Amino acid sequence: MLSATLLALAIQVPVIQPTRLRTVLPSRAVIFAERIPGARSVTAQLWISADPAPETYQTHGWRHLLEHLMARGDGSVDRKLEADGGFLLAETYRTATVFTAIVPKGSLDVALDALKTVSKFPELTPERIANEANVLAQESRLRSPSDRMASALWEEAYQESGLDPFGNLDTIRATTVDDLRGLYRRLFVMPGLVISVSGDIDLDLATKSAEEALSGRAPEPGETKPPKGTATVSGARKEPTVTPRAPPGPS
Repeated sequence: MLSATLLALAIQVPVIQPTRLRTVLPSRAVIFAERIPGARSVTAQLWISADPAPETYQTHGWRHLLEHLMARGDGSVDRKLEADGGFLLAETYRTATVFTAIVPKGSLDVALDALKTVSKFPELTPERIANEANVLAQESRLRSPSDRMASALWEEAYQESGLDPFGNLDTIRATTVDDLRGLYRRLFVMPGLVISVSGDIDLDLATKSAEEALSGRAPEPGETKPPKGTATVSGARKEPTVTPRAPPGPS
C-alpha cells in the first residue's frame, strides 16, 4: 500500500503556471501579464483608449501634444529609467495612447513606477505648451511623403473619424492648459486603461504590482472613484508569445 502511494506521488503531473494571464479589475481596467522564459528584459505598457475623447477638427492634435508633455514631465522618469538601464517610449495612435517602459530583467517595479508617474497630469504652463508645439513642428518635417499621403487618404475617406494621430500644428499651437486638463480627465477613466507586462516574470506577482500601480495613482478632480469588488482572472496555457500590436497610424 505504501509503495502504491509513493508511486502515485512520484508520477503526479507538476502544476504549470499559465504563460499568460488576463485580469479585469472591478474598475474595469485590464491587466495583461505574459511570461517569456529566458527574456533578459521586462516591458511594461500603459494603454489609454482614445474612445472617451475622439478627436475633432477643433481638437486635432491635443492627444499627441498631451502624450509629449506627459512623457517629458520634469525629466525624473527618464533619469530613473536610464540609471537602471531602461528607457521610455511614448506613441499616439488613432485608437490609443501608449507609454512603454523597457527595463532589465528583475526591474519590473522600476518600470511600473515610471508608468505610474507618467500617468499623472504634468505641471503645465503656456510656455511649456509652446515649446512642445515647436518640437512637434520639427517632428512634422520628418514625416515621409507616404505618411502624409496616407493621412490625407484616411481623412478624405472618413472625415473626422480618419484624422491622423499626429495632429494639426495650428490647432496644437492654440491649445491651452485648460484644454489639456479637460482632455486628460476624459481620457483617464479606468474602463479605458490597460497595463500590459511581459518578460521572465511571475504572473501573479506582476499582476499584483500592476494593479497597485493603477490604484496608487491619485485621481484628478472630477474623476470617478473606482468601485471595489473582485477581479476577474483568466489564463491560458501553452500559448505562443504575443505582444500587443499597435493600431494603424502611429504618430
